Amino acid sequence: MARVPKGGRSYLGAWKTQREAAEAYDRAVIYYRGPDARRNFPRNRLVPSSVRALQDEARARAKQLTTSSFRGVVRAAPSWIAQVKVRGRHVGLGHWPTEIAAAKAYDRAVAFYRLDTRTLNFSDRPLAPLGAAELRRAARLIRKTERATSRYRGVFLATRDTGRPWLAQLTIDGMPTMSLGTWETERDAALAYDRAGRHYRLPKAALNFPTKKLPAASASALVSEARQQGKRARSSRYIGVSWISDLKQWRAQIQHHSRNIHLGLFSDERRAAEAYDAEAIALRGSRAQINFHPGTGKVVIGRRLGDLAFSERTRRRKGFGRPN
Repeated sequence: MARVPKGGRSYLGAWKTQREAAEAYDRAVIYYRGPDARRNFPRNRLVPSSVRALQDEARARAKQLTTSSFRGVVRAAPSWIAQVKVRGRHVGLGHWPTEIAAAKAYDRAVAFYRLDTRTLNFSDRPLAPLGAAELRRAARLIRKTERATSRYRGVFLATRDTGRPWLAQLTIDGMPTMSLGTWETERDAALAYDRAGRHYRLPKAALNFPTKKLPAASASALVSEARQQGKRARSSRYIGVSWISDLKQWRAQIQHHSRNIHLGLFSDERRAAEAYDAEAIALRGSRAQINFHPGTGKVVIGRRLGDLAFSERTRRRKGFGRPN
């Protein structure tokens, strides 16, 4: 976000890295306030850009990350989606682990639906025709096979990138497969499997750690426990701060007039909380609920600015005596 000359705030687009976002801010500042304006990288030579130009650039970069050189293939990290247009309607052909596999799925669908063969990705490699339902099943089977990469019973690696990538599942004859939650480490998922195995009275030979004494737990209890652990890992004790596991960074944001305002991504949790405090004070004045005492830096999570004591010098420096 950047302040433009009129005093408002303008969205400058979503960027892949913290540095790219900071450089976008600098380019907008140079454009609207000149080369002497205060910015993140004062020594870097950056091309000044307007708000609209930066938004367009961010969208173009995001689009590049999802495009493929093959027809009918779109990137949806960590997989590739294959789709084909049949009688004016897009038909999904499944999520594939590689770009090539998705491109081949598209070619099979082109042959099955008797579409224009000039749109084939591999015209020199005739592939057996397959319908959308068969291709989606094949993609699921491949993902399921790839999941079984754990040395422990009942543990699978998730197909998407996440901070808790290990799935624990238990299957008992005559019963549907039970989910036991997602866990941060492979061992944690294996322990969850064993706890469920003890609850449902599996033989010791069927457990990962038959000699280890573990508290028994039902499937629903383990799912709840895993969810609580994940929630604690994502949360922050500071107001306006949350952990983004995919980016491995802390996000600061504030809600104002029913709108969430993104304040940036930070490698340090305290810096994110300080960014929240600065924005809260700017928007709400003495009514702002903050994380740190502006005068001493002491943690005061949830206290209102107007309820805190300041020295007269701090009041003058921070401008707390001004009306809201």
